[in-house]
Amino acid sequence: MIFKNRKTKSTLIIGFLAVEMVFLAGLVPVILLLRESKTLTNEIYAKTYKSTEISKELKISVIQVQQWLTDISATRGAPGFDDGFDEAEKYAALFEEQLNELMILMPEIQEEIRIIRINFDDYYSIGKLMAETYINKGTNAGNIYMEKFDPYAENINEEIQKLNDVMARNMETALKKANTNVTTSLNLLIIAFLISLLAGLVIAFIITRSVVVPIKNIVKHAKEMAQGDFTSSMAEKLRKRTDEFGDLSREFDSLSDNTRLLVQSIKEQTGTLTSLGLDLSSNMTETAASINQISANIKSIKNQTINQSASVEESSSAMEQITRNIQQLDSHIEQQASNVSQSSSAIEEMLSNIQSVTQNLIRNTENMEELTKASSSGRTNLTVISADIRAVTKESEGLLEISSMIQSIASQTNLLSMNAAIEAAHAGDSGKGFAVVADEIRKLAESSGSQSKTISISLKKIKEAMDRISTSTEAVLIQFEDMDSKIKIVTQLGQEIQNAMDEQSSGSREIFEAIGLLNEITSQVKSGSGEMLKSSQQVIHESKTLNSITQEIANSMNEMSSGSEQIAIAVNSVNDISRSTKEAIETLGGEVDKFTI
Repeated sequence: MIFKNRKTKSTLIIGFLAVEMVFLAGLVPVILLLRESKTLTNEIYAKTYKSTEISKELKISVIQVQQWLTDISATRGAPGFDDGFDEAEKYAALFEEQLNELMILMPEIQEEIRIIRINFDDYYSIGKLMAETYINKGTNAGNIYMEKFDPYAENINEEIQKLNDVMARNMETALKKANTNVTTSLNLLIIAFLISLLAGLVIAFIITRSVVVPIKNIVKHAKEMAQGDFTSSMAEKLRKRTDEFGDLSREFDSLSDNTRLLVQSIKEQTGTLTSLGLDLSSNMTETAASINQISANIKSIKNQTINQSASVEESSSAMEQITRNIQQLDSHIEQQASNVSQSSSAIEEMLSNIQSVTQNLIRNTENMEELTKASSSGRTNLTVISADIRAVTKESEGLLEISSMIQSIASQTNLLSMNAAIEAAHAGDSGKGFAVVADEIRKLAESSGSQSKTISISLKKIKEAMDRISTSTEAVLIQFEDMDSKIKIVTQLGQEIQNAMDEQSSGSREIFEAIGLLNEITSQVKSGSGEMLKSSQQVIHESKTLNSITQEIANSMNEMSSGSEQIAIAVNSVNDISRSTKEAIETLGGEVDKFTI
């Protein structure tokens, strides 16, 4: 698997970075779409507000031109109304400026603006001709142009209304696009969250399996070793790994093999020492019997002088055999001392390995702390993103307030147009032109109110989408907190493993102390063996002396009796040492039998 040949620290870091990269990969297009939606919303607001204002001014300019021309026509250029042509020309020029400004603001409707300009030129030309006819040729001639002027007035108003409809459709299309971007952003955010959640679960499962499984195997093996069972070994797959767990597994197997060989060697040496102890006991029994026989022979030496020489030779041969046995025992004791020293070295090496494992566990704990800090940093970044989304939501609320204000203005304008229509009705025929203007103002107010309602609905949908995005972001924060709790659990498990290694180190020290005690006992046995060798050599010397003075045996009976007593003392001493050695060997054998190899 991908994590098995990496170090544990690298495994955890790569897993966390993989989850972060998946989430960020899904979050980048969401942020871009949200920025585009915000820009588009601002453009819609700017164009809608400005174009709506210009559209109102266009209506007003047309009304003013019509009002001044009809006033001139009605008064026939009476004093006080003779500047009507200048005022109409001023509003005509203002109308042209407003069209140019609208074309700059919304170049996509330049064809509609061109048509309005042509119709307005015709409308304005007929209107001026009508007013001049009223002044110069009278009412009847002027009424003919009045009948021509009214269709042009209706036509220009219809074209302006069409322009408003086109702007409304463009605004609706832009709002739909913004709404689509927000919906797409929400879907992408949900998909990114689900993908990152799935990736996090998969990676967490892989990391947990690659960390927990080997830890369980190592703990199981450590418990078996703590109970004295060195027959099992780590799993083959675990030993082939190249990370810290692979190193630890191989070190555990090496420690188990070395300890098993050491215990096996101690068992073998214990068996050898037991056999030697039995031989020594048997030899010492024979030696005691020989000494008793020598004592009996000394008592009857006076009557058995002829057999004395043969007895002395026999005693000398037996003592030489005893000397050889003692030398062999001394050699085995030296070998035992060497094995005990090797055991002590092996235990020291095992303690060093346990300390190394403990240090690795401490470093692993530090790595987990670094991972916890990285997780906290990711959670902080996500909190900043959530705050930005809430700021966008707050801006949408401001747009809703502006839309409500536009609706209020449209309602007041509608009421004003109704009042104007009533006043025009009171004025009779002279107020018909103003009634047309009042009706157009009413239509404009109704259209503005309808469009502002549509904008309010779209802005509410945008706000709801932002609220859902904020909720999803909070859910992701909860997932980060859950990840942080799992990292703490892994850290706790590492601490438990470290405690287990401390217990293993304590048990190894006790074994080391027991081997030290065994080394002291071996030294004592070696010292006793030297004394036995010295005593046996002394017995041989005495036997040779006894053989050389056989002819003078009668005079040397007292010396022989004294030598016999010394031999008896030496034999008893050897017997005591032999019993002590046997007890020490049995104790060592009992301790070694506790291990299973």
